[in-house]
Amino acid sequence: YSEAKFKRETWHNYWKTYILPKVESQIHLNTMVTRIEYDSESGQQTKVTLHTCDGRAFVGNKVILAVPLIVLQEGDIRFVPSLPETNRRALSGGKMAPALKVFIEFSERFYPDLQLPRGLTKTMMVDGVELFYDAAYGKDTRHNVLGYVAVADPAKQYKHMASDDDIFQSVMEKLDKMFDGKPSRTYIKHRVMHWTRVQHIRGGYSFYGVDSPRQARKPVANTIYFAGEYLGGEETSTVHGAALTGRAAVEAICSS
Repeated sequence: YSEAKFKRETWHNYWKTYILPKVESQIHLNTMVTRIEYDSESGQQTKVTLHTCDGRAFVGNKVILAVPLIVLQEGDIRFVPSLPETNRRALSGGKMAPALKVFIEFSERFYPDLQLPRGLTKTMMVDGVELFYDAAYGKDTRHNVLGYVAVADPAKQYKHMASDDDIFQSVMEKLDKMFDGKPSRTYIKHRVMHWTRVQHIRGGYSFYGVDSPRQARKPVANTIYFAGEYLGGEETSTVHGAALTGRAAVEAICSS
């Protein structure tokens, strides 16, 4: 396989360089939307009001809702009036699985491109994914960075661990057993990304069954539009899939 996105960059740097400068002044941090009021009748002159946790209200004609699927499913945002039954049913059809990643840098590379600790059969089962991979593969770098990802059932083993350090130690124990202690001897630094513990994320990747999430993507009253990795179709559960749904939502608004 080959690197199809970035040779010297990452998604983080891409957004920081090309997207953030154009919208930074409009970003409101630590401002959770708790209620959305909208006109239930579609029309040319639509109105939507977003109420936030600090008592402010933002008024506009359209809104693109790009929050995680689980945030919509668990009712963090109240809609007035309620979303149509067809949208609610479609949104309930997906599942956002728990997930985490750990990136570890070593002084030398001792690992293959891909390592499946549960074996190929279990890794391909529907109960989840657990694997180690060369996070620097195809990159123009001399750093040796190993990535670890656990999604769905394999991620549940870390649910009750008290800290990111506990998670890291557990992952290192797996590696030391697999590579005869060499990971501990060549360790430099690490970073844990446990999205399930983040208050307004609470998961990693979303999955739909056989049914397409087409209805979940359908705008409400020509006012509320949806975007996110859970609507990515063939690119579901990816950053670029999420980005493409955002672009599609903007195009739909511009043509409405």
